[in-house]
Amino acid sequence: MLHTHTVLHDRYQVLQPIRRNRHGGLYKAADLHTNATVTLKQIVLTPACSPNRVATEAQLLTDLRHPAIPTVEAQFGDETSHYLVMEYIPGDDLAALMTRNGGTFPAADIISWVLRWADQVLDVLEYLHSQNPPVLHRNIKPQNMKLTARGNLLLLDFGLAAANATQTTSLSAEALPYTPLEKLRGNLHDARSDLYELSATLYHLLTGVSPTDAATRMEALLNNQPDPLRAVDELNRAVSPTLAAIVKYGLALDPDARPASAAILRRALRGVRATISPGSAVSFPALNPTAHALLRGSPLELQQPQVAPVAAPVALVEVAPAAPGTLLHTFQTGDPVLCAALCPSGEILALAGTGRMVTSWHLDNGRVGQHLESQTQTIQSLALSRDGQLLAAGSEDRLAQLWHFPSGEEISAPDVPAYPAECVAFSPDGQLLATGGWGSAIYLWQVEGKGLVRRQALTTRFVQSLSFSPDGALLAAGCYDGMVRLWRTEDGEAVQTLEVHNSFVLSVAFSPDGALLATGGGSTTVRLWQVQDGQPLHNLQGHTSYVRCAAFSPDGTLLATGGEDKHVRVWDVATGEALHQLKGHSDAITSLHFSPCGTRLISTSRDGTIRVWSV
Repeated sequence: MLHTHTVLHDRYQVLQPIRRNRHGGLYKAADLHTNATVTLKQIVLTPACSPNRVATEAQLLTDLRHPAIPTVEAQFGDETSHYLVMEYIPGDDLAALMTRNGGTFPAADIISWVLRWADQVLDVLEYLHSQNPPVLHRNIKPQNMKLTARGNLLLLDFGLAAANATQTTSLSAEALPYTPLEKLRGNLHDARSDLYELSATLYHLLTGVSPTDAATRMEALLNNQPDPLRAVDELNRAVSPTLAAIVKYGLALDPDARPASAAILRRALRGVRATISPGSAVSFPALNPTAHALLRGSPLELQQPQVAPVAAPVALVEVAPAAPGTLLHTFQTGDPVLCAALCPSGEILALAGTGRMVTSWHLDNGRVGQHLESQTQTIQSLALSRDGQLLAAGSEDRLAQLWHFPSGEEISAPDVPAYPAECVAFSPDGQLLATGGWGSAIYLWQVEGKGLVRRQALTTRFVQSLSFSPDGALLAAGCYDGMVRLWRTEDGEAVQTLEVHNSFVLSVAFSPDGALLATGGGSTTVRLWQVQDGQPLHNLQGHTSYVRCAAFSPDGTLLATGGEDKHVRVWDVATGEALHQLKGHSDAITSLHFSPCGTRLISTSRDGTIRVWSV
């Protein structure tokens, strides 16, 4: 057990325990060299859990790169324990969220959430199990899953040197319901064992009831009694028999009776997901108002979230003189702002929150304009064509919705195949729309009249951000694997890949002359790259958490960035010098936009405000 304020390796100071047991534990710690917050995983050494074995397994983890698993930054050891230094993921895990909500999630809503989460975890498992040698997680349970602000799942805390927990008596009561029989017996733990743990976790999430442990089930069967594991659809009537059967399939006591791979289980669950009507699904819990209350410790009411009307704007607050960094106006929207797009004139901001609606705001007087109702799930991104005529919205349910913005008329838009359209971007001439998200391709659509015609698909992995170069010749995509990929839009040829971050890339932005590319994401560093040769120009350091958005000023001399640390930072592009830190938002920054003249910066936040700053 580590005590608070203990300093390890002359660098890492323990701040507080996250979870402890006799085999080690997890601790929140401070890196005294960088002032960053990290997670320390302690593994207590035993004869069966030798330093060499743990170090070898830990080295496998340091080489892994996937958006849904934290980065392992370092490892070290002493006479009694081995330690991993990992990326710190704030917030509550799914087990804590269930406990806070009385032990369960809403019975009907949890189905759509679980199908999305399962798909994301199975993508992780496909990646891990395809390594050479295969990497096993060995510790899947609700306590090791956390949600990002966009409703995506992160898988935490790999089980290392599992000989520490091969016997039933060594397992905690917390882990027992998720542990496969082969692990209880001390037998070989393989990829199908991970699938059992995931299936047991899905069972608990769907029903609010921990599955009967494998030893109890086997004892009943050996005594010629029925399997005591109750069916999922018996405990939650909203679950279909097909989904219940798939979960039971993964919970087979005999590994040979389970799905042979993560890909097989994933296909089965995707088949169920395809039968759910997009219009009937609700927002994910990290994105709707009730979940924001849950995450802050308030009770979660078990009813369908309703779209809240936008509150009347507060009076404009003029501050003089308008020195750089001065807050000029604040508008209260009445709902967390998840994404926004600024019209070319700089007078109107279109934004979307946790409800299924896009609202326009007049920035000169704070007047609320039109409301565009969406038939989709939560809108993840917005884009306006350069002429201000077309507004595109990307959502979680595979729809890219399109409106004629001046009139609010909805335009026919296609169903994007197989994945949520979480980011959208127009080419500068407004002739192309790019859509990307949690899938295997970016789609380019030709804008023709009052509709879209699919032009081509650009193969890639999960995309979080898109940006066209100012001349429209290149498309940049920030991906979950830490890469930025660039394609030529004329023929779809991949021209460059930048390994820009050790975690997902949440923002990409071209400079007005197209010479530079700014990137930000899961690391706290913003990077500037030279597009022509892919060489780094500046590493901009100052943020303390994820960087979600970046925007260049119209003349290209300034770069504004913002993210989870609630602060906006303005940088000198030529020197990389930090010029201003704009404070005032009480939650994450979700979008940044310079006015056409470049003297104003508009920021939006999950705190429900729009702020206008002098820069």
